[in-house]
Amino acid sequence: MKRRIRALSLILLLSVLFATPGVLAQTQAQVDETRRALDSARSERTFVLSELDLAVQEYQTVTAELAELTYKVTQLYDRVESYEAEARVLKELSQDRARQAYMNGGTGVLDFLFEVDSFNDLITSQEVLDRAASRDIAVSDQLQATQREMERLRETLVVDQERVAELRATAEGLVSRLDDLYAAADAEVKEADTEYRIALKALEDERRRQRLAELARLSGAAAGVSINALPGFICPVQGGASFINDWGFPRSGGRRHKGNDMFNSRGTNLLAVANGTVRLANSGLGGISVWLNSDYGANFYYAHLDGWPNGLETGDRVGVGQVVGYLGDSGNARGGSPHLHFQIHPGGGSAVNPYPANAAVCR
Repeated sequence: MKRRIRALSLILLLSVLFATPGVLAQTQAQVDETRRALDSARSERTFVLSELDLAVQEYQTVTAELAELTYKVTQLYDRVESYEAEARVLKELSQDRARQAYMNGGTGVLDFLFEVDSFNDLITSQEVLDRAASRDIAVSDQLQATQREMERLRETLVVDQERVAELRATAEGLVSRLDDLYAAADAEVKEADTEYRIALKALEDERRRQRLAELARLSGAAAGVSINALPGFICPVQGGASFINDWGFPRSGGRRHKGNDMFNSRGTNLLAVANGTVRLANSGLGGISVWLNSDYGANFYYAHLDGWPNGLETGDRVGVGQVVGYLGDSGNARGGSPHLHFQIHPGGGSAVNPYPANAAVCR
């Protein structure tokens, strides 16, 4: 693990050395700043959403009370109408009684007594009068009670109607608040996200520009070969790899690096980059290795492998994307970070820089 970390650290250091520090640092700082702004906006939106939850709960409470009160008001209206109808009947009955008394000339009980023919008639007539008087009193009392209850209900109705209006205003205010809060939070996040994407794209464009500028400075074998001259070419390391343009870096014995070292986990599949035949080899320098002779004349060299697939033998035909080995640290890379040493030999001749081709398909 420590060897792998040291190797990756070396790659990052070399990347910095071969980049334009000022521009990259500026664009990276912009990305970091806009990223922090985006995170802050998202945190604020999370807080606002919690506030929205409370507002929604309050709104639901208000609407529930409003619904219950509206139902109560409806019932009050019905009861008031019922009492009003009953009061009209009782009032008409009282008026009829009054008219009858007036039409009878206001005859009193004593006058009535002198008009009876017998004691029995007297008793009977008095009972009738008592009943009539009691009935008039009951009608009057009932009318008064009905009117009092009706007035009480009307007062309650006024209070409830005022509360209904208040609740409706509160509910409308909550709805407006919900809309404003969500719109503000969402707009802030969208703005921060847009700025972050712009800064990130600027960083990617600057990195791409620097890679192209670096490639443009290369000449001869160091310039590599056009990807158009490698039909069907794919990344030799499945899933991609970490690598830099290390072509020409010094090696032991005065040698120069004639390929790309591509770092990934031990055992990662290594893929055929062309249709062709393979030749397996094992040496102290390249360790377990594979030569792939493509059908269109270019040769590809895979070195420092951890092993070959079971059944693969020299002379076998392979197709693009077929596994031809596994990434390792054999040969003179033993003990270092697992990686693939990869070379391209156009037309079967001398090696050329594989970085332009790898950069085109492995990034």
